[in-house]
Parts: sequence; C-alpha cells; structure tokens
Amino acid sequence: MNNFIEKIQDSKKISNDEITRKRKILSLILLGSIFIIGYLNYTVIRDSFIYKSDYDGVPLFITNLVFLFIIFLYIICKKNYVTLSSYLILSIYLGAAIGSSLFWGVSLPACLLTYSFIIITSGILINRKFSLLITITIILILIIIGGMEIISGNIALWKTYPIRVEDVFEYIAILLLIMIITWISSREIEQSLLKAQESERLLIKEKDFLEIKIEKRTQEIRDAQINHLRDLHEHSELGKIAQGIFHDIIGPISTISLYLKEITNFTPNSYNIRKTEAHVKRLLEITAKMKSFLNSVERNIRSTPSIESFDPKDEIHYALDMTEFRAYKLEVKIDFNTNLSLKLIGPSVRFYQVVFNLLSNTLDIFQKTSQKKGMIIIKTYMEKDFYCINFQDNGPGIPPIFKEALFEKPFSTKQNSGLGLFIIKKIITEEFNGFIETKSDMNGTTFFIKIPINQSIQTAQSVYPPKNNRPKRVRK
Repeated sequence: MNNFIEKIQDSKKISNDEITRKRKILSLILLGSIFIIGYLNYTVIRDSFIYKSDYDGVPLFITNLVFLFIIFLYIICKKNYVTLSSYLILSIYLGAAIGSSLFWGVSLPACLLTYSFIIITSGILINRKFSLLITITIILILIIIGGMEIISGNIALWKTYPIRVEDVFEYIAILLLIMIITWISSREIEQSLLKAQESERLLIKEKDFLEIKIEKRTQEIRDAQINHLRDLHEHSELGKIAQGIFHDIIGPISTISLYLKEITNFTPNSYNIRKTEAHVKRLLEITAKMKSFLNSVERNIRSTPSIESFDPKDEIHYALDMTEFRAYKLEVKIDFNTNLSLKLIGPSVRFYQVVFNLLSNTLDIFQKTSQKKGMIIIKTYMEKDFYCINFQDNGPGIPPIFKEALFEKPFSTKQNSGLGLFIIKKIITEEFNGFIETKSDMNGTTFFIKIPINQSIQTAQSVYPPKNNRPKRVRK
C-alpha cells in the first residue's frame, strides 16, 4: 500500500515537473511569436503608408487580432493552461502556413520552415503521438495544395518555374525525416527525464531515511546524556544534604540513648511507671520519625520510577524532611500546611524529585545571596480537573534576561550542571502530562505547577493500589 501511494506521489511530481518544463518552452515560443507579429504589424503599417490604395497584403486588423490573441495565450500559459495554449498556438501557425501555401505555393521556404516548426514543437509541447498525427495532416495538406497547384499550372510571382510532383514528395520526405528525428529525440528526452526523476526520488528517500536514522541516533545520545547528567545532578544534591542526614539521625539516636539510660535507673513505683510509659511513647515517636526520614533518604537515592497511586502531600513532606536541616542552617522558614489529600497516578519518585529540586534550588539562591529571614510558601489546591502546586519565595527574583531560557538545558545562574529546572519541566510535561510556569520580580519568585487528574480518586485505589509499606510521617 505504501509503495502504491509513493508511486502516485511520484507520478504527480513527474507530471508537475513536466508541466513546468513545457510552460517555460511555451513561454519562450509565445514571446518570440509576439515579437514576430509585432514586427509584422510594423511592416503592414509601413507598407500601407507607402503603397496606400495599391497595398494588397495582409489586412492590419488581422495582424492586430493575432497579436492580441497571442498575448492572451501568454497570459493563460502563466496561469498553467499549458496544454490549451499549446494547441491554440500550433493552430495559429498551421493556419498561417496553410494560408501562405494557398496564396504563394507549397514550395515557399517560409511555409516549409513553418511546417517543420509545427512538427518539432508539437512533439515537445504535446507528445510524440500528436506530432505523428500533425505530420500526417501536413503531408495531406501538401498533397492536396501541391496537387491543386500542379493541375492549375499557376506560377507564383516569386517563382520562375511551376512546382513538380517530385518537389512535393521531396518536401514530404524532409518533413517525415524531421518527424522521425523529433520522435526519437522526444523519446530519449522523456526517458532521460524519467531516469533523472527516479534517481532524484531515490536520493530523497535515502536522504529522508538517513535524516530519520541520524535524528533517532541523536535522540538516543541526547537521552543518554540527560540521564547521565541527571544522575550526576542527583548525586550532587545528595552530597549537599549529607550533613543534614547525619544531624537528623545522630540527634534522635542520642535522645533514645538518654531515655533508655533514664528508664534503666528507675525504681519500680507508680510514678516511675507512668514516666516510663511516657518515655516509651516518646521513643516510639522518635523511631517513627527516623523511619520516615530514612524513607525520604531512600526515595532521594532511588532512580527507577514505578507507576503507582500516591498522595502528593506525603511526597512533599518527604522532600521537606530532606531539606529541613539546610533550611534551618540558612534561617529559611518553609510554610506548608494543607488538608488537601488525594491520589495521583504516576511515578511518585519523580513527583518527589520535582518538589525536592524546587526546594533545593530556592535554598541555593538564599545561600548565594546570604539573605536573612528567607521564606518559602507551598500551597496546594484543586482547579477544575487539575491538581495545582505553588512554590513561592521572597528571594531576589530571576533577572528578566534569564526568564526565557529558564527551563532549557543546560541553564543555570549557579556553578552546577544547570539541570534542575530542566529535569522538573521534563518530569511534569512528559511523565505527568502537566505544565509549569513561573512569575518573578524583585519581591520573589513563584512556580506554578498544574497536573491533570486523568482518573477519579475513587477508582485510583483499585487501578494502582498504594504500597502498604510506606511509613506515615509523624509530626511532633
């Protein structure tokens, strides 16, 4: 089926190329004809003034009419009426040649040249079959007019002897030879043109194939580079929060150790039992917090995503756990308090990476500018069928010259790979079918994220059941 369609397209292309070639040739013939008829008009006007009443040549209105008609043919030729224009201009020349043959005789050189011109031009502008048909017509015309001239015995004024039968057959033989040469030449030209067009088609096909192959290979290399740079970026971010990991693990372990030491020193009485119960409850809370935090660390390291049903609020809390120590050190307050809870379907790890990268980038800006009393506000809400997240900060804002290239790769105003925002946009648009935009001025920057909810919350649980081993975040 594809080969059939390609053949149809190729035939249309060949037809268009053929029409273009014929239009150029016909345009030249028509321009030459306009020049010839214009000169003929000049001679008619000149002879009319010279000979006045004795002038017995072609009437001026006829030459003017032919002149205007050929201009009309030139106009419609430019409108792509090539075949119609070709038939009409050949008819004009054939009529002029027949009239001249009747008036001055078939042996008039101008008439014979005109007949030759008609045979050659018909093969070029129409086709070989029409050239053969017009040749036969001209031969019949020569036989009829030549026979009439031989029978009448009239001698034209420009001749010194009457035409003979041998002359007529000689003219016919010359015209047949011209027709044969034209036939062979037209056939060779057509075949050469077809071969050239076939070669062009194959070259274009090969070129398209190579372009597709190169584009595919380039995309593979680009994806490999992006994945490699993404890994480097994630490892770089993990290094930044390493000190926070040690702080948040060592602190609770020290507290647990103190509580256990105090419990072991208790003497059994009702007061100490109640105090021991309180310490055990506190130990359980701290252990749950450590488990939640370690789960956040595992999510930051894990790179292979899986499609699942997840609550975006939990992923935001996991990202907050990972950036909490950096925010504390930089004196940046992070405000996130929402009761909105729903289920999104997609790679939860990727959603976590979006939140973590936005928080990490904002903290980098605060660290670079040494701004005090920094503030990050995270808001989540529903807007029709979209889950929306706004990340707002009171930082210095993004310079206008950087806004257009903000999500391009690699773009950065810091000394790093410049992949953070590029990865964020790639995840939002390709893995969640959403979109992200930003608004920034001297008072701060806000990132707006919208993710469509493709399936209802009621069916999400049955389609992609959440993992049971996910720990709940425990807040003090």
